[in-house]
Amino acid sequence: MEPFAIRGPIDELMFLTTLIKVEQDNGKNWTGTGFYHKFEKNDFPLYCVISNKHVFNDGDSCEIGIRQCVSEKERMFSNKVVNFGIENYSQFIVNHPDDKIDIACLVLMPDLLEPIIEKEKISIWGTEKSTIASQDRLRDFSLFFNIITLGYPLGIYDKNNNVPIYRKGFTSTSPVLSYRSEKHFYIDIPIFPGCSGSPVFLFDKDHIPKTDVDNRHRMLLIGVISQTFSKQNIIDETTLCEYYDLGIAVSAETIFDLENDVYDLFNNMK
Repeated sequence: MEPFAIRGPIDELMFLTTLIKVEQDNGKNWTGTGFYHKFEKNDFPLYCVISNKHVFNDGDSCEIGIRQCVSEKERMFSNKVVNFGIENYSQFIVNHPDDKIDIACLVLMPDLLEPIIEKEKISIWGTEKSTIASQDRLRDFSLFFNIITLGYPLGIYDKNNNVPIYRKGFTSTSPVLSYRSEKHFYIDIPIFPGCSGSPVFLFDKDHIPKTDVDNRHRMLLIGVISQTFSKQNIIDETTLCEYYDLGIAVSAETIFDLENDVYDLFNNMK
């Protein structure tokens, strides 16, 4: 396939996500969705993969992927994703300190990441502080609005082009009001296993802000999918799982709470 260019902020989202494959030493395995995020403290950046605690928990090794860059200046990319595994990855995991908040990140240590970037000519595109919607920032919008998410439901994606599955929906409870005073909100989108860790973006074509960093329009991250609603039905001794078009997303601003622990982990492992 010929290299293709990013033509807008919605196209750009496909470069943020990665399929996470987790495996235990006993052979048990599962998949989830993650997305790249860049923390920056004292002008020193650290890249992480954001997902849920329950995606990373109890695994022994994991595999993630980063898209190959053809020309970063012209924003040209190939359909090739460079996959690499991380053994004993739990030592690089930072969990949100609140047990009720299902957010965690895999810290990509520079000594692991930099040789791969140099050898494979990959380019990491991630969310950053300026693209995360805080509660104050969300008050500039309506209480309810359209959203877009992308990920790997049931491990499904366009394997030929290495493109995740996009879906559009609506907020069911307001991210501004904090459902039951907790750091999450409900979304009207079908959620399946494998969607955990998918980023949720505000989808308002009239309000795609420019970042302070590069003056480009970027989608605002408002949440991270963590849970779905389903029930099991037993028909003729066969258990069938019925999913509702309703999910829970953790507020994106909870990612800010990880920053200090991310840099503490990095400094302790240098």
